[in-house]
Amino acid sequence: MKVTWIASFPKSGSTWLRFIVAQLLFGEGGEMPNVRDAVPDIHDYRETPRYDRKGVFPMKTHLPFHNLPPRLHTQSAVYIVRNPLDMVDSALAYLDPPDGEDRKYVIDSFCNDGAVEPWTTLLHYGSWEENVESWFSGEHLTFPHLFVRYEDMLENPHEGVKQIAGFYNLEVSDVRLNEIVEATSFSSMKKAEEEELATGAGGFFTDEQNFGKEAFRFMRSGKAGGYTKNLHEDEVVRLLDRFRPAM
Repeated sequence: MKVTWIASFPKSGSTWLRFIVAQLLFGEGGEMPNVRDAVPDIHDYRETPRYDRKGVFPMKTHLPFHNLPPRLHTQSAVYIVRNPLDMVDSALAYLDPPDGEDRKYVIDSFCNDGAVEPWTTLLHYGSWEENVESWFSGEHLTFPHLFVRYEDMLENPHEGVKQIAGFYNLEVSDVRLNEIVEATSFSSMKKAEEEELATGAGGFFTDEQNFGKEAFRFMRSGKAGGYTKNLHEDEVVRLLDRFRPAM
């Protein structure tokens, strides 16, 4: 099976990227497929992929390149990277530890190990630096690969989508480009999540509500620099000390 990877470290924008890729590859000229089917997650998908483009299957992963299953042939990859301080801020909201010892454990884990369990040893995602660098540089990157920054995508989503389309050798009209940017905007995806939860309809975001947390929202803020409001000053100093070399 030939795979085009949609890769990232957790909480770095892979959901947004999955929606964009699904729109680009499968969203024109018919009904948009469920994103989980169009761009399945290797970590929870147990079926044969249902959608391919010219025999190549898009698939999401949080694994560093060297931990990918050897049975899957890498055709290409798009990797999205995010400011690790915003990643940690998003991880705190996702893991939802209360203030105190649990929050301290999460921050300590990122400062000491570059990640937090179960992401490190149980799921084999590695540290943030290890994960990013495995997709960014090295002699093993012999296939076409595109490295995009979450912050650049936020600043100019039209240019970001156009860049990804070019990577897949797709010609996208200005009208279609505007449609994709609108359909994958934070406000549109946030609205879709709220509608799914309000109606109980099945869908991408309903499936994310498997924590039993009624207040949990996958689409939280969609901004850059949010860590400045949510991380304590001493936490920022420690995290910068850990991540600055790779940043």
